[in-house]
Amino acid sequence: MKKMFFKYKNASLPLKAAFWFSVCSIIQQAVNFLTVPLFTRILSSEEYGIWTLYQSWQSILNIIVGLNLASGGFNSALIKYEDKRNEYVSSMVGLLAMLCLIWWCVSLYGQNLFIRVTHLKTVFLYTMYIDIFLNGIYTLWAQQRKFEFKYKAIIIITIFLTVVSPLLSLCVTLHCQNYINARILSNTIVNGVIIFVIIVELLKSGKKIYNKQFWLYALSFNIPLIPHYLSQIILNQSDRIMIANMCGDDLAAYYSIAYSIAAITTVFVTSIMSAFCPWLFQKIKTRNIENIHGKANILAILFALLSIGTILVGPEVLNIMGPIEYQQAKWVIPPVSASIYFLFLYNMYANIEFYFEKKKMIAVGSMIAAISNIILNYLCIRKFGYIAAGYTTLICNIIYTIGHYTFSKYIQKTQQIKLSIYNERFLWGMGIIVSFFAIISNILYMNNRIRYIFIGIFIVIGIVFRKTIIRIVRIKME
Repeated sequence: MKKMFFKYKNASLPLKAAFWFSVCSIIQQAVNFLTVPLFTRILSSEEYGIWTLYQSWQSILNIIVGLNLASGGFNSALIKYEDKRNEYVSSMVGLLAMLCLIWWCVSLYGQNLFIRVTHLKTVFLYTMYIDIFLNGIYTLWAQQRKFEFKYKAIIIITIFLTVVSPLLSLCVTLHCQNYINARILSNTIVNGVIIFVIIVELLKSGKKIYNKQFWLYALSFNIPLIPHYLSQIILNQSDRIMIANMCGDDLAAYYSIAYSIAAITTVFVTSIMSAFCPWLFQKIKTRNIENIHGKANILAILFALLSIGTILVGPEVLNIMGPIEYQQAKWVIPPVSASIYFLFLYNMYANIEFYFEKKKMIAVGSMIAAISNIILNYLCIRKFGYIAAGYTTLICNIIYTIGHYTFSKYIQKTQQIKLSIYNERFLWGMGIIVSFFAIISNILYMNNRIRYIFIGIFIVIGIVFRKTIIRIVRIKME
């Protein structure tokens, strides 16, 4: 323990930040995993399907309404306006509030259209815009602190939101007759109370809600990226919406639970990339890219192991997460788990595009994958059922990654970067291994004895090479 504490005390700030961002994400995911089995048993499968449908539509409208102000161009803005970061962030609060107000007023005149398209109640129209605003504020605040490696405040707020919000929602849901309304409204109220404090802090430190230069920069950067961000959401959410419309809310619930289990490694993708991205930007800025290969290879190994491990234990986790009828969705876990590795790989290439502000390339690559996803989902879900959506997700994530890989190589060439930023053979080789494992897992799922042998081998390898794995996790970004 003393040795570990000494190593932590002397670790670089990015390493400490990456560690705590991962801890927060793990706690958040752990609490979600503890509460999901309860909600799947309190809510009917149809009601849980409505909850996942609400979240899917919220993700889509967050792009259209909130323009994803805390993503992509936000990191570039924090570098561009390095001496005025607080002013920039507080002005984004004003811009987000204005966008939400405008779209809310517009939506009041189209309530019937909203109901027909989303298959949700009118009351959810109002809560959705409040959630979009609250989530946008929290993301702005958290992303700035991640960029500056200020992790202490994020730990406190994230844990509070993660623990209090679902627990209060659970208590309210148990004491209300309308379970689904209670689930959504209680979540909004708790988040609103906490994020109000964050709003006050941001406005107090930045002292501006309007700055013409900042607003124009954010709008000019993010509006062209709407197709890209929408494409990302379509890749992640369209399958649930299409399953709900084509197969029913109950099957959408089954798919959603299995997808959530498979996508658990996205927690690590998000948290580690939050620390890796600023470090990568600095290396590209100074053209000091010699040691990027090693760090990228280490991350590839880590995410490949996480994906394979999730595939192996997926059925057991699914047994915990939902009643017995949810078990039929276990076949969704392998392809979605493999697709998460390619999501990590996409992030590696997209960071290069974001650094050089190649917005058109980013949008084109994402749109191709999103359109492919909708077409494949429509054809395959109709013919093979909702489980086919897991395989369309894998195929489209590979297309997604190939597109951004192609554009990133073109950018490196035009920017006269002679040494390749990443070791392409290694990164794609790991992707082939993960995909192969996802395919053979169909055999493993039919024979638990063989699968348990693989799990045992996996555990033994982890014990034997534990020191090496620890070194992999302890990535020093110097």
